[in-house]
Amino acid sequence: MRRERVINSEKNDLENLPAEKGTYILILSSEGQDSFWVGKLGLMVMQTGVYYYVGSARGPGGLKARLRRHLQKSKAPHWHIDYLRQRSEILEIWFSQDPRQLEHRTAGLLAEMKGFLQPQPGFGASDCSCPTHLFFSDQQAEIQEFQALFRTWTGLEVSWNRYK
Repeated sequence: MRRERVINSEKNDLENLPAEKGTYILILSSEGQDSFWVGKLGLMVMQTGVYYYVGSARGPGGLKARLRRHLQKSKAPHWHIDYLRQRSEILEIWFSQDPRQLEHRTAGLLAEMKGFLQPQPGFGASDCSCPTHLFFSDQQAEIQEFQALFRTWTGLEVSWNRYK
């Protein structure tokens, strides 16, 4: 198994994030219960724990541009994740520079993982047939475990990296 690359936010490695297309998982921490409106999706009830949001970066600037946007809290929310970002902190980001479209397979795997719940139907999935791209757990998963499960579940050899 390949060892993941860790890009450290404390060292201001944001510039070292790749500009290639890819897939990512934002791992977010929420403290306390909260409820809020998520655009047209409706009311979301947030619990204390860890949220996993699956996305893809296919446009100009690739992963670097998309992740830079997520690292900033948007004052004028556009995407579903922008509403959640206003009430949570990013613990770390897992990302793959694999050119294949892996967003839906990644969401499918998280839906199958033990202890993962789907807290908001349709979240981040308004442009696909996935039930959701947002998952919840009361504890944080390890990237090595996820990478091994991804390989087993999809049959694909994909290298996942970490920004923390």
